[in-house]
Amino acid sequence: MRPRSLFTLALLALLSLTPAPAAAQAQGGTGTFQVSAEADSQRLAPLRVDFAAQVPGNISVRWDFGDGSGAQGTRVSHTYYRPGRYTAQVILSRGGYEVGRSQITVDVKSQGSEKAALVVLLGRGNVTLSDVGSVVYRPYQPRFTLDGQPVGTQAVGLRAGSHTASVQIAAGSGTLNRTVRFQIPAAELRSSATYEDQVLRAVNLLRQNRYNCATGRTDGVARPPLTRVPTLDRAALAHTLAMPIAGFVDHTSQLDGSTPAQRIQAAGYPSASTAENIAAGQPTPAEAVAGWLDSPGHCAALMGDYSQTGLSYVQVPGSDYGHYWVQVFGKPRP
Repeated sequence: MRPRSLFTLALLALLSLTPAPAAAQAQGGTGTFQVSAEADSQRLAPLRVDFAAQVPGNISVRWDFGDGSGAQGTRVSHTYYRPGRYTAQVILSRGGYEVGRSQITVDVKSQGSEKAALVVLLGRGNVTLSDVGSVVYRPYQPRFTLDGQPVGTQAVGLRAGSHTASVQIAAGSGTLNRTVRFQIPAAELRSSATYEDQVLRAVNLLRQNRYNCATGRTDGVARPPLTRVPTLDRAALAHTLAMPIAGFVDHTSQLDGSTPAQRIQAAGYPSASTAENIAAGQPTPAEAVAGWLDSPGHCAALMGDYSQTGLSYVQVPGSDYGHYWVQVFGKPRP
């Protein structure tokens, strides 16, 4: 999958503060300031932008986001819900007098028509529903139901049998709905913490020994060991369960249409660079890792610039492949 990346929308050059009236000048001389804004590189609405201003300690900072709203403080965040080009202004004051101002242009792209999305994060005996992937150009509150009963965003118990999950969203274009139907088998889905630990040890050894995906030798770049975190484990488990239940092997889920990035976000992992490796049919950790090394894209994820990981192995008797593996990778923003 394509990693999530961040970029700087604009970085203003260091500017001299404009001379202030005598009352303001008495509290300090002129100085310099720097303003920046960061957002997801795709710039799709709704777009959250993190603004920051580096200013002397005696300077007050006020923001005009260009869409009729504003805020105060050296670090603020704002969500642009609708596509368009916005001119965000930063106004600096000292002692009640304006001493500097500048602006940043924010281009927000459309994702097309509004739509509801539903991520079904399966767990061991439970499920969590999320609206990650929905496109709505206004603030909203999703309404989830499971088998006709209202549920929230926390995990709820799930028994074997047929189930129907739905989300309903009130949007500017009307009410948006998405429904996912799935079947939980009665047979026990077997897992192995030992197998998952063996995969992690093998991958970290490759990273430590500077495995080079291009040459197949240990002449590459050393990477720090990966640490397992519960949120990434949750995303990995959900996909290892979805693949045998819905009968597919793919990064895009045929259970609910979710992408790896959407599942990782739905599991609660922070905005970050992420990736996912999947495998099916390999009965041992060594064979699963070997298969990833033989795939340029999967190998690049194993040796990528990540610091955290999630792992899941599930054995499903009677399924198409029997053994299913998922490893996800993440690197939180600094």
